[in-house]
Amino acid sequence: MKNKILLVEDSPVVLKVLRYLVSQNDLFIPVLAKCYAEALECLKEHSDDFFAAVVDLNLPDAENGEIVDLVLDRQIPCIVLTGNFDDDLRLRLLNKGVVDYITKDSRYSFNHVMKVLDRLEKNKRIKVLVAEDSSTSRLFIKILLQQYQFQVVEAEDGQEALAILEQDSAIRMLITDYNMPLINGYDLVRMLRHNERFKDLVIIGLSAEGDSSLSAKFIKSGANDFLKKPFYHEEFHCRVNHNIEAQEMLQTI
Repeated sequence: MKNKILLVEDSPVVLKVLRYLVSQNDLFIPVLAKCYAEALECLKEHSDDFFAAVVDLNLPDAENGEIVDLVLDRQIPCIVLTGNFDDDLRLRLLNKGVVDYITKDSRYSFNHVMKVLDRLEKNKRIKVLVAEDSSTSRLFIKILLQQYQFQVVEAEDGQEALAILEQDSAIRMLITDYNMPLINGYDLVRMLRHNERFKDLVIIGLSAEGDSSLSAKFIKSGANDFLKKPFYHEEFHCRVNHNIEAQEMLQTI
């Protein structure tokens, strides 16, 4: 069954390009809207069926990005494709929960939209374990992962994470904090890398403390990547997706 992608764009040329690109993917079917009112009708008619939406911010009947709230209120992953680059606006939209903010400045912009849609579709089948003793931090990471459609499993410490990994062979990525009770993130990575079963598990370390040597320590012990907290939404998504894509390329080879 194909996934419906809502395309909201007032430029006939841009809408035509998006429709063509989405139609080329066997997994997607485009649904077109030239304004806010048309998008609203589409959502009323097919709300439960949409996999994602690609929207322009400045529509003839909604010039201030109201389309984003309309889409997000229905729990539909939203990609913003706009001609206006504004750092403050971009940050506000990312904080609202949009998947990505892409400017129409080159042909690559449209290819990037398709890459994000393809990634969202693949991520539906990828399970990620988040090991973090802070409930606030764990929830934040969970929300970021779910924006990109990952399945998320949670652990409060390294010992619980190890038990979950032993039981669930479907988990493909571990995101672990350094400072945790019972077994810290660094020791968890070392234990996992000494077990042949977890040689293909993608591991990203996190920490809000320590100097720059901690990242090297994590990676030398077997982690694929490391992020210093607090991190930016886009940096997190880029690192996670890059590491998953690297694993997929290795499996293909």
